[in-house]
Amino acid sequence: MGSNVKRYSIIGAGLAGGVLANALSRNERVDVQVYESALEFSEPRDIIELSHLSLKALEGIIPSVVEALKAKAGASVMDEAHVVLGSGPETGVLIRDLGIRGMVMDRPLLHQTLLSPLAKENFHAGRKLISVEQTASGVVKLEFENGEMAECDVVIGADGTFSRVRDYILQQDAKTHAAHPAGWWECITSVPFELAKAALENEAVDMDREYQWMGDGIYMMQAPSEDRTHVLCVAVLIEKWTPLERKTIVMKDDLKDRLAADQFEHPAAKAIAKLMLNTDNLEAYSHWEHKITPSYARGRVCVVGDAAHTTSLWQGAGGAMALEDAFILGTLLGGVESANDVNDIFKTFDTVRRPRCQRIIDTSRETGELCCRANAEASTEQLGDTLSDLSAHIDAFDELYKLKQFQLQ
Repeated sequence: MGSNVKRYSIIGAGLAGGVLANALSRNERVDVQVYESALEFSEPRDIIELSHLSLKALEGIIPSVVEALKAKAGASVMDEAHVVLGSGPETGVLIRDLGIRGMVMDRPLLHQTLLSPLAKENFHAGRKLISVEQTASGVVKLEFENGEMAECDVVIGADGTFSRVRDYILQQDAKTHAAHPAGWWECITSVPFELAKAALENEAVDMDREYQWMGDGIYMMQAPSEDRTHVLCVAVLIEKWTPLERKTIVMKDDLKDRLAADQFEHPAAKAIAKLMLNTDNLEAYSHWEHKITPSYARGRVCVVGDAAHTTSLWQGAGGAMALEDAFILGTLLGGVESANDVNDIFKTFDTVRRPRCQRIIDTSRETGELCCRANAEASTEQLGDTLSDLSAHIDAFDELYKLKQFQLQ
């Protein structure tokens, strides 16, 4: 390997790590190695919604990626999200149509599409990171649980909410700024379209639109998935205990009691609840968040995606933020002449990304409180206006996509 080749280690092969590896590997002066703690490279079975900004970021890394996603990941354009009041005397009243949402697609297929161009020998599964050390010479040493060691010039942690790289960056403050439950848990299941249509009877079912219902202590949603052949059913409830783990098995009697106790009255929401209760092996996922993060970088070590800014799922922005991270950091690192410049680049990345991601974490939490009717006295007009205001800033990011904004002065 030539002396001018920079060695990059990416910890974690999820969306953020995979896209970033794709961006960096296009530079022939960069050697990218990706380390994943799991025994295989995969994403959870789910759909993901990407805004036009996320798609713009992806196009900046992989030209014509949108057409590839349509062909390989079942991507389809998502029209308006129809938000309706689901309980109380105004049940059924439209709160707001939230406009064009971008594209929705199968998350595992998206992951496979993004990783497929990369050389298999650069991916290392079953490597759980246990320590990071930066030497005086600038070399970064990595130690893995299986006893293996690695050396590199730059480390980027994309290792999720409970990131070991994040712990290294924050040092003694890591525990103080660790992720905590945000206050909600959710169940997700996917049912065939015809089954959902029959259950909903006379209620609307549109394969190009999300339907959302705000309830008393509960929120429900239906959305197309798997190339419009299925309908994704989601129920989100306020947590009444502090979970120890992010994922648990749902006891149907408990879910049935909660759905009844929270008195969701809209017939479509009741139909979705019934479909969920007829599903075996339901799992509940607790929403967690990083309330505050003092820094995304330390020397030649940086974090991206959930390792940097885990957020509750209310604004559906977690995947989008990870893709923005990959685009911006890939752009910044693309012009690096020396590994010695990386410290300043990571400082620039921290300056650009942290305020935006912090705001999304905060407004996502506020959106959850709104959707579960924490402010039950607000009128439907006030609910709609507040919902729009909370999400308006997410799409107001175009200026930062001009590459000159990311160049070091």
